[in-house]
Amino acid sequence: LTTARGRTLLRFIDQVGVWVALIALPHFLSITTLRAEVEATIRRNLVSPDYQRAGSAAMALVAWARLAKRKLAPDLTRRALDPLITAIESGQERGLPMRLSAARKLIGYGIIKNAGRQRLTDALRTLAETIDYDRVPLDSHEAVTVSLIRRECVRLANALILQAPSSGVLKAWLHSAANDPLPEVRF
Repeated sequence: LTTARGRTLLRFIDQVGVWVALIALPHFLSITTLRAEVEATIRRNLVSPDYQRAGSAAMALVAWARLAKRKLAPDLTRRALDPLITAIESGQERGLPMRLSAARKLIGYGIIKNAGRQRLTDALRTLAETIDYDRVPLDSHEAVTVSLIRRECVRLANALILQAPSSGVLKAWLHSAANDPLPEVRF
């Protein structure tokens, strides 16, 4: 890994729009001169309305956490993590399944701490109201992704309930999953 290759990758992502390449960026965090630019690129794409950009940036955070765990990258910063949680709180539907999945994985790695877990629990409370099957028009884009979002909400609730077993919000998600009409949510 070199600074030149890192800059080439950053240009490639910005100019060509191959967003999946965002997942490779955390490997360049070990290069001090690239760290700020790499982190800013990931943060910027986390809040993108484009699902490929947002999803790839979310998975870049997971890759960063894996590398940091192996001491191959610096620890994931709160500054990099906050846009992920904020995007989940906003309920922005495009890219939400990948953002929720990334949050679940980061909880599993012990990266998201108490305040972040509480924010995610609060976001799940809001999402329970907004992504109800009865509220989603059948002929909309949301109808295609609502089950995927619900599935990831249930998985996130499962990860969060380990630290907050008395949470009514999390229990409600798990109860609703057991009765969900779609198998991808139930299992």
